[in-house]
Amino acid sequence: MPLLRDAWSAAKAAQLEASVNAATSVFKSKLAEIMSRLPMDGVRLETSLSRMKDDALASIPDATHGVAEKMSTMIDESIEHATVENKARSEEQCRTVFDRLWNELETRDTAAAGESGSKRSDDEDGKRIKEAVQRIWSRLQTVRTTYFQQCRGPSLVPIFVDRIETCVKPSIAGVFNETDVARETLLGRIAQEEHKRD
Repeated sequence: MPLLRDAWSAAKAAQLEASVNAATSVFKSKLAEIMSRLPMDGVRLETSLSRMKDDALASIPDATHGVAEKMSTMIDESIEHATVENKARSEEQCRTVFDRLWNELETRDTAAAGESGSKRSDDEDGKRIKEAVQRIWSRLQTVRTTYFQQCRGPSLVPIFVDRIETCVKPSIAGVFNETDVARETLLGRIAQEEHKRD
């Protein structure tokens, strides 16, 4: 009888190993497919990976606690890697898209506004500053629309907010500088007019 039990145990172990290998292979294949589609929404990724884990563990029902735990650990490590990779790819995509859009539109707006060094009236200064603010707002709206259409993943909102601070603040600061220059010019003209009257 011991020979029969040993043969039965060996057959069960071989069957278990084949089941584990098949489940691991299917999981890795599905994981590779998901990795090729990154970045994606974090909840969608988490749901897909959780379902894949459940399917893989369910496909080896006769596994001992140790085998299931070992497989679960391997799957959890793969899930962690996919989650980290998703975030990294999302960050890269979001930064690249935002910066490309912002720079293209900024270049277009700068060319359209024209850089003239000639003297302008106070009304022209005010009009130019108003138009600059409108261009920045329009540029931001265009970038926002296209950005949220083209970008995916967990970094979508954080990178958008970061890039606004990085890209939009300097443009707005430029408008404030123009406002300061226009104000100083106007004050100088007022002082000149008052001096002429005296």
